Amino acid sequence: MRIITADRQIVNSASRQSIVSTLEGSGTRCTNCLSEDSMILYSSASGTTTKLSQINDEDMENDKTTYKLLPCEHETTETENKPLTLTYRVYPSCQPPIVPHSISLMITENAEQHNTLETGSTTWDGATYLVRFLDRHFSELGASGRFIELGAGTGFVGLHCSKAWPSASGVLTDLNYTLPSISQNITLNNTTNLSVSELDWFASSSATSPPPISLGSFKTILAADCIYLKSLIQPFCSTVLKLMSESTEDIVTAIIAHQVRGGGGTIEAEVESIFKDGGATVERREWKDNEYYEPRLFIWIVKLSKT
Repeated sequence: MRIITADRQIVNSASRQSIVSTLEGSGTRCTNCLSEDSMILYSSASGTTTKLSQINDEDMENDKTTYKLLPCEHETTETENKPLTLTYRVYPSCQPPIVPHSISLMITENAEQHNTLETGSTTWDGATYLVRFLDRHFSELGASGRFIELGAGTGFVGLHCSKAWPSASGVLTDLNYTLPSISQNITLNNTTNLSVSELDWFASSSATSPPPISLGSFKTILAADCIYLKSLIQPFCSTVLKLMSESTEDIVTAIIAHQVRGGGGTIEAEVESIFKDGGATVERREWKDNEYYEPRLFIWIVKLSKT
């Protein structure tokens, strides 16, 4: 189990008591809130919170989830609101590799937004899953020229693609509040083949004659873990289909990493139905390698052919 505290301390442990002892010894949490019942853990993967006391010691050793320890009411926000810059590295492992070299990225994540449980402030598992899939199974992106990412968040996926395929260019889109962070990460990685634009799926898919998205023509659409609420299904799928229809390319491909939450099935079936009703083909890819495997994640490959 991995826990990130409000002041960005990382605690790795296999028992509840050792977590309490570590935090008690570090002095980063007030003495009034060191009980297991007072420690509330948030998982961005599932979008749920749980008390430390509710987690079994037997499960902790094999639990690979990263939890955020929510601050108690006595803690200061002076340190928790400071951005944290992380280094991500993805190594090639397929033979022969499509991307023959490792990719290193500097990503600044916004702790202030994450404390309010806003999305787009941290790099989710689906983003890592998607870039590993692209590195191994999708050589077409290198020659496609232009791609767009929906729900770019920190910009991790688009930045990785810009490094893996320097000749390609991309547009990273999300809601307005995330754009400064994406732009900062583009600058931090000295990337010149990416641009940033606001794209609100609800506005672009409105039933009352929405205007064209008008971000240009794309051969490839990328998205990582964007459909985590049922209310996002129709706007997201409609936006993807609209981008496909506005493109001048004969074939447009959307590559979407998705994480199953809850029992699964309902959201996934509805997504596939909407894409098929829009004239696209839908293929589901479930894959794993020795370095990274998350059974709740899979890839959708959605294609619209105009010929």
